[in-house]
Amino acid sequence: HIDKMSLNFEELDTRFDNGECEAVMQELEKANDKDIEVVWRLARCQFEVGTSKPGETEFQKTWYEKAYETSLKAIEIDPDHYGGYKWAGIALGYLGDFVSTKEMIGNSFKIREFFDRADSLSSNDPTVKHALGKWSYKIANIGWAERTVASALFASPPTATFEDALPYFLACEELVVGKVRYQSIASSNYLMLGQTYEGLKNTEKAKEYYNKCIALPLEGAGVKVQEVNQKLAKERIAAIGSSWW
Repeated sequence: HIDKMSLNFEELDTRFDNGECEAVMQELEKANDKDIEVVWRLARCQFEVGTSKPGETEFQKTWYEKAYETSLKAIEIDPDHYGGYKWAGIALGYLGDFVSTKEMIGNSFKIREFFDRADSLSSNDPTVKHALGKWSYKIANIGWAERTVASALFASPPTATFEDALPYFLACEELVVGKVRYQSIASSNYLMLGQTYEGLKNTEKAKEYYNKCIALPLEGAGVKVQEVNQKLAKERIAAIGSSWW
């Protein structure tokens, strides 16, 4: 094991932010696996690897599962550190694409608990604010069929509205503006603000945020995610432009 003292976390974080995720992950894998500062960063890297190949479902599922397991380990090591809860919630949320509706809805309670705990331990973390907004948006956007399933399975299924999602995304926007470290979150956040305003039937605001997403330079960690976000934002602007109501 690399001695904890020989790891410069600030330098590792900067390298991660510059897109050197896999190299950073290799260093963390050799380090002390009982150190919370090592373990939550390892979960973050594993999650990031998962996002690097959009559309490759088996690859993504494998890496998100690894990230989730590592996050739970981080919570075990230090239940008062935000990092484990944050990445457990994010990884479990992304695993929702690979499970049944029943499991996805069941997991949503757990995901919300993870994010609330992370937010209470680190209240100025833009990724957590974004995640809370995304949770609310996803629940607000659940289709009629899924809602029927949820009502049949759970005494009180999760509920949220687009109005609930908006303040979280706006809080995230304030925290990330002009910071390259958060470029990928800023990109996803602009896209989600556009979608939330569409949900609220405010197409002018929606277009404003989609354009912000498109205008953001592709840089830092998560460039593949940023590319997908821009593509989706362009599609939504085209859809808004061609709708007749």
